[in-house]
Amino acid sequence: MRRMRANWTDEKRQIEREKNAAHMRAWNATEHGKRMKRDQALRKAYGITLEQFEAMIAAQGGVCPICREKISAMVKGRNGAAVDHDHDTGQVRGIPCQPCNAALGTFGDNIETLERAIKYLTGG
Repeated sequence: MRRMRANWTDEKRQIEREKNAAHMRAWNATEHGKRMKRDQALRKAYGITLEQFEAMIAAQGGVCPICREKISAMVKGRNGAAVDHDHDTGQVRGIPCQPCNAALGTFGDNIETLERAIKYLTGG
């Protein structure tokens, strides 16, 4: 009899876990949930809040400082904003779009390499 009771408890726990997981998925899908999740990720990775992140975008005129395309704090992909930071110090430099931030990373933040790329593109 005890064994059945333990199994029943385990089944009930599993049902509760599934209900809680469904509730969290629904909450995370709300605008408030998405903002809270983004805020938490920014705090953990860069030590800045979503409010500070959005203020930095606003200070840049709402555009990427490199390509000048419009960016958004809550969008992913081409128009999504990324945090550019110095990998040695962790200091946040600015908020470019995701593709421009990836390009900087591809060049390893190396100014000489970027200058050679400019020279190559201009035929010099």
